[in-house]
Amino acid sequence: DLIFSLRSAFPEFPSEDGGKNITFKSSILNVCQNEFEALPRLFENADENREKAAGDGAEEGECARKQKKDRMLANMKLIGHIFLRQLLPAKIISSVIQQLVLGSGDDENHAPEDHSIECACELLMSTGHTLESMAAGRQ
Repeated sequence: DLIFSLRSAFPEFPSEDGGKNITFKSSILNVCQNEFEALPRLFENADENREKAAGDGAEEGECARKQKKDRMLANMKLIGHIFLRQLLPAKIISSVIQQLVLGSGDDENHAPEDHSIECACELLMSTGHTLESMAAGRQ
């Protein structure tokens, strides 16, 4: 509902380079996409920092990891709510879930990371009922 309000309050922004105007919808989707694409790097860095901090303060490293995990779960919820408001097609949700569970597809024996499975579950919990009722969602 907040996205709908902001979308109508700020329908378009002029582009800095003089090209196509930037809509609020495209801006919010770009932010979500950037957050999603940063997921692997985010947790690789967290693992490295946790190893370094093992002697210094494991509690601080675990707190930082939890914050990053909460941030990604919140991003999945936001993506789900954007889909529920019909601002994102079911095809994109399917693609996101496949990337989370199956990875890039380069490795046949790929085992998804715990945080990826949690993100997929969060997305499915927020969109599952609606996806199930759509023909595109059942595929």
